[in-house]
Amino acid sequence: MRRKFPGLLLAAAGVVTLAGCGGPVGPPEVTFFADGETAVTGPFQFCGAQMQDCRVDENAAARLKVRPGKPVQVSLPSEIVETPWVAHIQAVDPAGRPLPIEPQFYPQNSRHAITASAGPADQIMVVEIQQLTGTVDPDGNIVVDVRARWTLQIEPA
Repeated sequence: MRRKFPGLLLAAAGVVTLAGCGGPVGPPEVTFFADGETAVTGPFQFCGAQMQDCRVDENAAARLKVRPGKPVQVSLPSEIVETPWVAHIQAVDPAGRPLPIEPQFYPQNSRHAITASAGPADQIMVVEIQQLTGTVDPDGNIVVDVRARWTLQIEPA
């Protein structure tokens, strides 16, 4: 014996319709947390996976006030972590002299969060996250490019 459930069919059709109605998803956002404050930002540079359709948003840099010696925590979404990425931390010593920048490389699917730190009296000034991608040049060589960049600009507190 067959039973008809028109309401159930309409509900199922609605779920399928709603699932397919989502507009284009924008570039992923990164969350920076330091000294009790949080800033969320999209990338200031973002390219397609094959380095096409690159866009730059000069206003996308996050900004926070952070005291010397305080770390910065960075939280990254899966869209970034699923690829290799690099963290660059720029800091100055108490006299204002720049400290060496030591890029930290993270392989794909390795970490969703990091803590950027400097010495106990040093001031972090910039934290930049770079999403990497590989392309093939006309000669068949693999080229590693920076697909996207997210940045935190710090104002000393």
